[in-house]
Amino acid sequence: YQHLLLVHRTVVQDLASMVARLSFPAESAKGMKTVPEAPSPYRLVAPLGSEGAWKEVWVGVNTNPGSVPEMIVALKRYKTVDGGAAAIDRDVSAINLLASTHPNLSTPRLLQYEEGETWILEPLWTGSLEDLTKKQGPRRDILERFDISHQLFAGLAQLHEDDLRHTDIKPDNCGVVARSSGRKNYVLGDFGCISSNPNKMPTDWRLLGTLRTRAPEVIMGTSISKKSDVWAMAATIYALCVARYPFMPFDAPHHNSADRAGREEEIKANLTDLVRQH
Repeated sequence: YQHLLLVHRTVVQDLASMVARLSFPAESAKGMKTVPEAPSPYRLVAPLGSEGAWKEVWVGVNTNPGSVPEMIVALKRYKTVDGGAAAIDRDVSAINLLASTHPNLSTPRLLQYEEGETWILEPLWTGSLEDLTKKQGPRRDILERFDISHQLFAGLAQLHEDDLRHTDIKPDNCGVVARSSGRKNYVLGDFGCISSNPNKMPTDWRLLGTLRTRAPEVIMGTSISKKSDVWAMAATIYALCVARYPFMPFDAPHHNSADRAGREEEIKANLTDLVRQH
């Protein structure tokens, strides 16, 4: 006997997307043992990682029968009982209200907010470009480099057209979405620090962006603008190609470690020579 199973091609594409994404979980995903209840009609499939005690990221699927086909998504769960609602508002509301949609911008949307818990839905990345570089090494193919650069700068250009500055461009805030056709879509995401005053230096130093890709004029505290975003994106692509940042190694700590202030002062003191080298 022969048994023929007919499956819609979008199901195969979704499964391929899920398998690809689950190959890039964060180390923190190992500790996510308790599966919470996701907002209807979504169901959680597997953990992708967590940040501290307030944020979790999961792979989710739409379980509503007969619904419009939707790609498998990333569901982010935030615990906002301690005043984190303002951060959620920046993460979701600002980008959706102020920016235009673009295929190279990973736009989130609010799914549910109640009783100090927030769920955000985003397109599912195969992985961040930082993950890609760490697991597969620097990007060597010249055509791939051009493709990444073209797509990410296209997304950034759309933000700038809306007179917005991203403020925190780095490889872990840029993602790749692998399509079943073999085509890869590169997206810029994580808009938690987006600025509608692109030429105004923020009073909160945390809104200057990561030191790894921070523009020289921002490091020196002399000015900030959309041009600073261009430097940060170029530094991001540079890091993908050579596995180091303009002013520090690729494995430099991301968090506010004790030596960060010292590293920043050292860069300031040697900035002219460092810029000349790169």
